[in-house]
Amino acid sequence: MRNCFHGSEQPMYSRTQSEPGVRHAGSHQNEPGVRLHGSLLNRASDYRFIRLPVHQTRGECQMNKEKNCIKEKFTIDGKEVTLYPAQESSSPLIVLNQYDGDGASVLEEVRKLTGKDFHLLCVSNINWNHDMSPWFCPPIMSQDTAYTGGADQYLTFLLEEILPEGLKRLNGQPSRICIAGYSLAGLFALYALYRTEVFDSAASMSGSLWYPDFREYVESHEMKKRPDKLYLSLGDKEAKTRNPYMKTVLDNTEAIAAFYRAAGLQVTLELNPGNHFRDAELRIAKGISGIL
Repeated sequence: MRNCFHGSEQPMYSRTQSEPGVRHAGSHQNEPGVRLHGSLLNRASDYRFIRLPVHQTRGECQMNKEKNCIKEKFTIDGKEVTLYPAQESSSPLIVLNQYDGDGASVLEEVRKLTGKDFHLLCVSNINWNHDMSPWFCPPIMSQDTAYTGGADQYLTFLLEEILPEGLKRLNGQPSRICIAGYSLAGLFALYALYRTEVFDSAASMSGSLWYPDFREYVESHEMKKRPDKLYLSLGDKEAKTRNPYMKTVLDNTEAIAAFYRAAGLQVTLELNPGNHFRDAELRIAKGISGIL
């Protein structure tokens, strides 16, 4: 079995021995290199790209006293970002990509499940079928649209623009940075581990692991570093469909989990009752809890 870590291919973002604590971009297709400082990743002078404007929303820092919750909202290039700072600056940071919403209901569900402190950075208003898909896939059902393979482009934007802005707003450095997502964003969370060293753990809830060739990609490529925890979940009715793509999702999810376990990773695989759309926020919360 092939080792799934530490490949010879240069990651999009990696650490160098000569510059400890520094993440930089390696060569990937036609993308120029970008150097990001690992402390807060926040100095505009550290970038070779032009920084996009950050637009603050009204009531940028809002306090919900009932839920003891502070949140900051900002937008970058149309992406809507909500940051929920933890009580301790060194707490883990969870990056959650969502189709819509600001993550408030997910945060509430996580707090019901665990008392662990963490930062939550929620990104929405994503170009879903483009930003979350690793390569092209035609529409898989009627009235669907094509999946146009923009994951590398979005990941670069996430690491160069959104994450540095979020980290700049925290008073300190998180002990770990993790990535989570539901559906296509769950697929993206796993794919990101093969493209960057930034994330320490990943959670893929009802992840679109039916995606053509993704299982083969996992089994033939190497992660950029060993994640400390992985969480995968699926609804027990999601594979009960005639759709030739989606009916593979259970087999693929179980095979990917088994592959990771055989490589010595700490993996949680959970089957939840219902189809793809049941209890999405609770499933996301369980996944986040599983990697904290």
